Amino acid sequence: MIRYGCFRNVDLLSLLYLLQLIIFRTCLTLVGAEYPVTIDDPDIKFSPRLFGRSTVMVNDTMYVYGGQSALSVGSSNDMYAHDFNVNTGVVNMLKVQQKNAGPMCAFCGAVMLNNTHMMILTNEFINATMDVPESDRVVRPYIFDFKTFTWFTNPTPPSYNTSLSIAFNLRTLHSTVLSADGMIYTMGGISYYQISTLSPYTWYYDPVKHGYDIVGDYNGLNYSSISPFTFNLP
Repeated sequence: MIRYGCFRNVDLLSLLYLLQLIIFRTCLTLVGAEYPVTIDDPDIKFSPRLFGRSTVMVNDTMYVYGGQSALSVGSSNDMYAHDFNVNTGVVNMLKVQQKNAGPMCAFCGAVMLNNTHMMILTNEFINATMDVPESDRVVRPYIFDFKTFTWFTNPTPPSYNTSLSIAFNLRTLHSTVLSADGMIYTMGGISYYQISTLSPYTWYYDPVKHGYDIVGDYNGLNYSSISPFTFNLP
Protein backbone atom coordinates (compact mmCIF):
# COMPACT_ATOMS: atom_id res chain seq x y z
CA MET A 1 0.00 0.00 0.00
CA ILE A 2 1.09 3.59 -0.71
CA ARG A 3 0.61 5.87 2.30
CA TYR A 4 2.02 9.18 1.19
CA GLY A 5 0.27 12.56 0.82
CA CYS A 6 -2.99 12.51 -1.08
CA PHE A 7 -2.40 8.91 -2.22
CA ARG A 8 -2.88 7.44 1.25
CA ASN A 9 -4.67 4.08 1.18
CA VAL A 10 -4.45 3.91 -2.60
CA ASP A 11 -2.74 0.82 -3.97
CA LEU A 12 -0.22 0.94 -6.79
CA LEU A 13 -2.56 -0.57 -9.40
CA SER A 14 -5.21 2.08 -8.75
CA LEU A 15 -2.56 4.77 -9.04
CA LEU A 16 -1.48 3.45 -12.43
CA TYR A 17 -5.07 3.49 -13.67
CA LEU A 18 -5.38 7.07 -12.44
CA LEU A 19 -2.23 8.13 -14.31
CA GLN A 20 -3.46 6.47 -17.49
CA LEU A 21 -6.75 8.34 -17.19
CA ILE A 22 -4.95 11.67 -16.74
CA ILE A 23 -2.75 10.99 -19.79
CA PHE A 24 -5.79 9.97 -21.86
CA ARG A 25 -7.74 13.11 -20.96
CA THR A 26 -4.68 15.25 -21.67
CA CYS A 27 -4.36 13.71 -25.13
CA LEU A 28 -8.02 14.42 -25.83
CA THR A 29 -7.47 18.05 -24.87
CA LEU A 30 -4.47 18.34 -27.18
CA VAL A 31 -6.33 16.72 -30.06
CA GLY A 32 -9.17 19.23 -29.66
CA ALA A 33 -6.71 22.12 -29.81
CA GLU A 34 -4.96 21.24 -33.06
CA TYR A 35 -7.19 23.47 -35.22
CA PRO A 36 -6.09 27.08 -34.64
CA VAL A 37 -8.30 30.10 -35.31
CA THR A 38 -6.81 32.67 -37.68
CA ILE A 39 -8.33 36.15 -37.35
CA ASP A 40 -8.45 37.75 -40.80
CA ASP A 41 -10.12 41.01 -39.72
CA PRO A 42 -7.67 43.63 -38.35
CA ASP A 43 -10.50 45.21 -36.34
CA ILE A 44 -10.80 42.04 -34.24
CA LYS A 45 -8.12 42.06 -31.56
CA PHE A 46 -9.04 38.64 -30.19
CA SER A 47 -11.73 36.00 -30.60
CA PRO A 48 -14.70 37.32 -28.58
CA ARG A 49 -16.06 35.21 -25.73
CA LEU A 50 -19.80 35.81 -25.98
CA PHE A 51 -22.42 34.48 -23.56
CA GLY A 52 -25.80 33.61 -25.04
CA ARG A 53 -24.67 33.83 -28.67
CA SER A 54 -26.62 32.16 -31.47
CA THR A 55 -24.97 30.12 -34.20
CA VAL A 56 -26.01 28.78 -37.60
CA MET A 57 -24.12 26.93 -40.33
CA VAL A 58 -24.18 28.12 -43.95
CA ASN A 59 -22.21 25.73 -46.15
CA ASP A 60 -18.81 25.36 -44.40
CA THR A 61 -19.09 28.62 -42.46
CA MET A 62 -20.40 29.05 -38.94
CA TYR A 63 -22.01 32.42 -38.20
CA VAL A 64 -22.21 33.69 -34.62
CA TYR A 65 -24.69 36.43 -33.80
CA GLY A 66 -25.51 38.49 -30.73
CA GLY A 67 -24.66 37.50 -27.20
CA GLN A 68 -23.21 39.35 -24.26
CA SER A 69 -19.58 40.12 -23.52
CA ALA A 70 -17.86 40.84 -20.23
CA LEU A 71 -16.31 43.87 -21.92
CA SER A 72 -19.61 45.62 -22.71
CA VAL A 73 -22.96 46.42 -21.13
CA GLY A 74 -26.06 44.91 -22.69
CA SER A 75 -26.37 42.66 -25.71
CA SER A 76 -24.63 42.73 -29.07
CA ASN A 77 -25.80 42.79 -32.67
CA ASP A 78 -22.41 41.91 -34.12
CA MET A 79 -21.98 38.89 -36.38
CA TYR A 80 -18.81 36.83 -36.81
CA ALA A 81 -18.01 34.27 -39.49
CA HIS A 82 -15.86 31.20 -38.82
CA ASP A 83 -14.79 29.53 -42.05
CA PHE A 84 -13.73 25.91 -41.47
CA ASN A 85 -11.07 24.71 -43.89
CA VAL A 86 -10.90 20.94 -43.52
CA ASN A 87 -7.89 20.73 -45.85
CA THR A 88 -5.64 23.03 -43.81
CA GLY A 89 -7.17 22.40 -40.39
CA VAL A 90 -7.46 26.17 -39.83
CA VAL A 91 -10.52 28.21 -38.92
CA ASN A 92 -10.52 31.70 -40.47
CA MET A 93 -12.50 34.27 -38.51
CA LEU A 94 -13.77 37.68 -39.58
CA LYS A 95 -16.47 40.17 -38.64
CA VAL A 96 -19.44 40.22 -41.01
CA GLN A 97 -20.22 43.63 -42.48
CA GLN A 98 -24.00 43.80 -42.21
CA LYS A 99 -25.72 46.27 -44.55
CA ASN A 100 -28.09 47.38 -41.79
CA ALA A 101 -28.15 46.81 -38.05
CA GLY A 102 -30.00 43.83 -36.65
CA PRO A 103 -31.61 43.72 -33.19
CA MET A 104 -29.36 43.48 -30.15
CA CYS A 105 -30.03 40.18 -28.41
CA ALA A 106 -28.67 37.31 -26.37
CA PHE A 107 -30.09 33.79 -26.71
CA CYS A 108 -31.63 35.05 -29.95
CA GLY A 109 -32.77 31.57 -30.96
CA ALA A 110 -31.48 31.61 -34.53
CA VAL A 111 -32.76 29.07 -37.06
CA MET A 112 -32.16 28.70 -40.80
CA LEU A 113 -35.42 28.97 -42.76
CA ASN A 114 -33.63 27.84 -45.92
CA ASN A 115 -30.10 27.88 -47.33
CA THR A 116 -29.80 31.66 -47.28
CA HIS A 117 -32.15 33.10 -44.65
CA MET A 118 -31.71 33.08 -40.87
CA MET A 119 -34.58 34.00 -38.54
CA ILE A 120 -34.53 35.12 -34.91
CA LEU A 121 -37.54 35.94 -32.73
CA THR A 122 -36.75 38.89 -30.51
CA ASN A 123 -37.48 42.56 -29.80
CA GLU A 124 -35.78 45.58 -31.27
CA PHE A 125 -35.56 47.10 -27.79
CA ILE A 126 -34.01 44.15 -25.99
CA ASN A 127 -31.85 46.37 -23.79
CA ALA A 128 -34.91 48.22 -22.46
CA THR A 129 -36.01 47.77 -18.85
CA MET A 130 -39.29 46.52 -17.49
CA ASP A 131 -40.71 50.00 -16.77
CA VAL A 132 -40.87 50.95 -20.45
CA PRO A 133 -43.72 50.07 -22.85
CA GLU A 134 -41.45 47.86 -24.98
CA SER A 135 -41.35 45.25 -22.19
CA ASP A 136 -44.96 44.26 -22.97
CA ARG A 137 -44.39 43.72 -26.68
CA VAL A 138 -44.41 40.21 -28.05
CA VAL A 139 -41.31 39.12 -29.94
CA ARG A 140 -41.37 39.40 -33.70
CA PRO A 141 -39.42 37.74 -36.52
CA TYR A 142 -36.24 39.32 -37.85
CA ILE A 143 -34.72 37.71 -40.93
CA PHE A 144 -31.15 38.00 -42.18
CA ASP A 145 -30.36 37.39 -45.85
CA PHE A 146 -26.89 35.88 -46.32
CA LYS A 147 -26.87 36.85 -50.01
CA THR A 148 -27.39 40.57 -49.46
CA PHE A 149 -26.26 40.72 -45.79
CA THR A 150 -29.37 42.70 -44.89
CA TRP A 151 -31.97 42.45 -42.09
CA PHE A 152 -35.70 42.83 -42.64
CA THR A 153 -38.89 42.17 -40.69
CA ASN A 154 -42.59 42.04 -41.38
CA PRO A 155 -44.01 45.49 -40.50
CA THR A 156 -47.30 43.89 -39.43
CA PRO A 157 -47.26 42.51 -35.85
CA PRO A 158 -47.75 38.73 -35.58
CA SER A 159 -51.20 37.45 -34.67
CA TYR A 160 -51.67 35.76 -31.29
CA ASN A 161 -54.14 35.09 -28.49
CA THR A 162 -53.98 38.30 -26.46
CA SER A 163 -54.95 36.45 -23.27
CA LEU A 164 -51.68 34.52 -23.59
CA SER A 165 -49.47 37.44 -24.59
CA ILE A 166 -47.06 36.75 -21.73
CA ALA A 167 -46.16 33.48 -23.45
CA PHE A 168 -44.78 35.38 -26.44
CA ASN A 169 -42.83 38.06 -24.57
CA LEU A 170 -39.06 38.26 -24.62
CA ARG A 171 -37.24 35.35 -22.97
CA THR A 172 -33.70 34.42 -22.14
CA LEU A 173 -32.00 31.06 -21.38
CA HIS A 174 -34.46 29.33 -23.69
CA SER A 175 -34.20 26.96 -26.66
CA THR A 176 -35.46 27.44 -30.20
CA VAL A 177 -35.73 24.87 -32.97
CA LEU A 178 -37.12 24.66 -36.50
CA SER A 179 -39.37 21.66 -37.09
CA ALA A 180 -39.79 19.73 -40.32
CA ASP A 181 -43.16 21.40 -40.97
CA GLY A 182 -41.56 24.85 -40.89
CA MET A 183 -42.70 25.90 -37.41
CA ILE A 184 -40.28 27.63 -35.03
CA TYR A 185 -40.70 26.25 -31.51
CA THR A 186 -39.52 28.00 -28.35
CA MET A 187 -39.23 26.07 -25.09
CA GLY A 188 -38.24 26.92 -21.53
CA GLY A 189 -36.31 29.93 -20.37
CA ILE A 190 -37.17 32.82 -18.10
CA SER A 191 -38.70 36.24 -18.61
CA TYR A 192 -36.12 38.77 -19.84
CA TYR A 193 -37.68 41.50 -17.71
CA GLN A 194 -38.56 39.39 -14.63
CA ILE A 195 -35.68 36.99 -14.15
CA SER A 196 -37.46 35.18 -11.31
CA THR A 197 -40.35 34.20 -13.59
CA LEU A 198 -40.15 30.88 -15.42
CA SER A 199 -41.72 30.55 -18.86
CA PRO A 200 -43.93 27.45 -18.67
CA TYR A 201 -45.31 27.79 -22.20
CA THR A 202 -43.86 26.04 -25.20
CA TRP A 203 -45.05 28.03 -28.18
CA TYR A 204 -44.45 28.14 -31.89
CA TYR A 205 -44.36 30.69 -34.67
CA ASP A 206 -45.92 29.95 -38.05
CA PRO A 207 -44.01 31.89 -40.77
CA VAL A 208 -46.77 31.32 -43.34
CA LYS A 209 -49.63 32.60 -41.13
CA HIS A 210 -47.31 35.08 -39.37
CA GLY A 211 -48.79 34.12 -36.03
CA TYR A 212 -48.13 32.45 -32.66
CA ASP A 213 -49.79 29.63 -30.78
CA ILE A 214 -48.92 27.52 -27.75
CA VAL A 215 -48.44 23.77 -27.39
CA GLY A 216 -51.37 23.05 -25.10
CA ASP A 217 -51.06 19.36 -24.19
CA TYR A 218 -48.04 18.59 -22.02
CA ASN A 219 -49.21 15.06 -21.09
CA GLY A 220 -48.92 16.01 -17.45
CA LEU A 221 -45.27 17.04 -17.75
CA ASN A 222 -43.74 20.39 -16.85
CA TYR A 223 -41.35 21.55 -19.55
CA SER A 224 -40.09 24.63 -17.71
CA SER A 225 -36.35 25.11 -17.95
CA ILE A 226 -33.94 27.83 -16.86
CA SER A 227 -31.16 27.00 -19.26
CA PRO A 228 -30.92 26.35 -22.99
CA PHE A 229 -30.68 22.80 -24.27
CA THR A 230 -30.79 20.92 -27.56
CA PHE A 231 -33.79 19.01 -28.80
CA ASN A 232 -35.14 17.80 -32.13
CA LEU A 233 -38.61 17.89 -33.65
CA PRO A 234 -38.94 15.44 -36.58
